Amino acid sequence: MITKAANENLKLIQPMIRALRSGDTDRLNMIKDLKPDWLSMN
Repeated sequence: MITKAANENLKLIQPMIRALRSGDTDRLNMIKDLKPDWLSMN
């Protein structure tokens, strides 16, 4: 039930969640909403 609700209600952020889970820095860098401009990542 939780998985179904998450799949239906969080469709817009599923690509972001997959990118975070994969750890693929190239994919993470393409998603601008994940990192605020004021936060520096080294």
